Amino acid sequence: MRYRWALPIVAIALLSSLAWGSDAPKPAASVTKYVAMDMVAKIKVGSSTREKVAELLGTPWRVVNDEDCHPVDYQGETWEYLGHDADGSFKVSVQFDTAGIARLISKSTAKGPVVVLAAAPPPNASHQH
Repeated sequence: MRYRWALPIVAIALLSSLAWGSDAPKPAASVTKYVAMDMVAKIKVGSSTREKVAELLGTPWRVVNDEDCHPVDYQGETWEYLGHDADGSFKVSVQFDTAGIARLISKSTAKGPVVVLAAAPPPNASHQH
């Protein structure tokens, strides 16, 4: 009877040591970096590939499949990047066609309109006069 108090203490110590030594996953560090507009300006719509955009801007914050949801029908995907400047935060979107060529670059803010920075017609678009 005189060691009855020791059992709860040993149990707490044992559980604490298991928690300290656990391989529980740690929160992932943020990998999103802000893009600079001078690097965005180096993208050439109509010729820059996904690889070139990744080289200039890095890994996108988000990738969106555009097959069913984008008003401009390139049937590709859009890479989104976050940025920050003197006016605040913004999002840059680079839309690719199915061949992986950049076709549209836009910039948007939470309070402002979407601004198209550069656009190129799809490669099979017919030009009429």
